[in-house]
Amino acid sequence: MRGKSLWITIGCIAWAVFLCGCDSQHQKNKNAALARWNQTRVKLAVDLARQQYENGQFQKALLSAQEATGLDKNYGPAWLIMARVQLELGQVDDAASNLSLAQHLNPNDPENYYVRGIFNERSGENDRAIDSYRKAAELEPDYLPYTIALAQTLAAGNRLGEALDILNRPLEQGRQDTRLFYVAAQVLASLEMNERAENMYRKALLLQPDDPELIEACAYISLKNGKPQIALNYFEKLETSDSADTDALIARHLAMGECYLLLERYRLAQRQFERVRDHRPNDAAIYKRLAQTATGLKDWSRSRIWIERALQLNDTDPETYVLSAYVNIMIGAGQSAQNDLIKARSLAPRDPLVYTMICRLKLSQGSVVEARAALAQALEIDPANPIALRLSQQIEKVETAGSLPNNY
Repeated sequence: MRGKSLWITIGCIAWAVFLCGCDSQHQKNKNAALARWNQTRVKLAVDLARQQYENGQFQKALLSAQEATGLDKNYGPAWLIMARVQLELGQVDDAASNLSLAQHLNPNDPENYYVRGIFNERSGENDRAIDSYRKAAELEPDYLPYTIALAQTLAAGNRLGEALDILNRPLEQGRQDTRLFYVAAQVLASLEMNERAENMYRKALLLQPDDPELIEACAYISLKNGKPQIALNYFEKLETSDSADTDALIARHLAMGECYLLLERYRLAQRQFERVRDHRPNDAAIYKRLAQTATGLKDWSRSRIWIERALQLNDTDPETYVLSAYVNIMIGAGQSAQNDLIKARSLAPRDPLVYTMICRLKLSQGSVVEARAALAQALEIDPANPIALRLSQQIEKVETAGSLPNNY
């Protein structure tokens, strides 16, 4: 009987142990499920904060980030997005503290270094920003935003060659990215590698053909590369669109005027320059451009009016005096032309344009020897000057024919 009681007792104990084990495992499973749900909530809160941040809803983003850090104080991305939001809200000290915490929790997360770079850049610490962006790019070399940020900061510090080297790697890999092409174009243009810059802008435009910023960039670089008709084609795509930026619109009219002037479509150029003049009535450069359009139209009286207005506003521009000399040569006022050129030479003694105009004056007066001497000075300053080379051919014709050609 005692043996039976003993076995019953042992069985009860074993069953109790089994039940306790089941309860313990159940609790573990429950705790694990709760932890997983908590992590899900944290990630959802961080994702929401990021979305709100991208949409410029910084106060809402801050609340979402605070919810995430409240759920898990050891989740680095929550502190990181909070730091980004605080930086936008001007809470610089809090942002710096939370960014340091995020980096402590996730020392190998490249996004931490990227945000640190933004922080450094806004604090005016350009060299530190470069180091931060470089670290981010090293940790994740195939993520273009890090590479582009590094290149832009290098370029801002006038380290253009380094910036181009950084961008060449993804370019040589054949990466297709609008921002990559755009930033590369800016760097190339700063290096005066304008044909390559134009090519990059066009590649960017192929990816986003309706982007007005890219269209405008293509227009300006085409004009800079001496392609006024191509530039006009781009500008005309923008002409009908309203621009809230008055300065940008004025700059566009000015550039279009330059295009028409180069294409010798003087009346259209005049219209563009007049639009600019309406906004800048005291800009001497605009009156000089108007004088050039009138000169192209052989409207000498109007040209004189614009030149006089330009000189009233700025009497130290040698190009305006050269233009005045040309008009005076055309109307037979040789002494006035000579006075203009004396003034121009005193302001710009090394400008080949001055000496080519002296050459024209001397040719108009029949003094080939003096014309040849002025031309020699122009070519000494700039041996490839196209105006000087053309005048050289005309002088040879004069010396051969013994008379001045009609179009000198």
